[in-house]
Amino acid sequence: MKKKNKQCTRERIINAAGELFAERGFASATVRDICKKAETNVAAVNYHFSSKEHLFEETLKSVIKKQWEKFPPDMDQDKAKTPEEKLKTFISVFFKRKFDCTVPTWFGNLMISETFAFRQTIHQILKKNIEKNRSILGEIVREILGQNAPQQAVSASVMSIIGQIIIFMKTHSEKHCFTSLVEVSPDNIDYYIEHVYRFALGGVMEVKKTRAAAQGGDRRKRCEKSPRKNGEEA
Repeated sequence: MKKKNKQCTRERIINAAGELFAERGFASATVRDICKKAETNVAAVNYHFSSKEHLFEETLKSVIKKQWEKFPPDMDQDKAKTPEEKLKTFISVFFKRKFDCTVPTWFGNLMISETFAFRQTIHQILKKNIEKNRSILGEIVREILGQNAPQQAVSASVMSIIGQIIIFMKTHSEKHCFTSLVEVSPDNIDYYIEHVYRFALGGVMEVKKTRAAAQGGDRRKRCEKSPRKNGEEA
């Protein structure tokens, strides 16, 4: 029973901290205000988190962990039969993770408002998952481009796809001249998953086509430059 109560107190503190960090920013949200909102005392914060900085880290980790457990980077990849299907599944998981209704509403705002100030902390928390995402997408892109595709082409394609996903993600929580053009929501998420998939696949296929044309041209040039053997027609 005591263990359950401690866990409840910890969760209350994290939820209160998330809301206030998102609303006021890390610097302006005080431990006392967090305690008041969580209906607990400063001693409880010190017991569970030891410091305000550690509380901030654990607040991020708690939500990120739940998100990535529910929507892991390799989710449903074993069900996809073709690299094209794998690409669509990968993109779909990104969107579904972002618009998961179980994620607290403050989480997106907190990530955006504090990304610059705590970019290293956030990067460290996400590093393992980011690397796994990059690896999975890299393998998918290489399957489409061909196993002999240069790493530069694979990496550029991965960055282009991720960049496209990120800009659509920002329409939900951040507005500026580009992201205000559309608004992704749970109601239209399927449309944008399909759009990003088609656009991404079209781009990768164009890279593949361009490479094939360039390789064909190189082969012709080599043939033209190679010396002709005696008796060979001009």
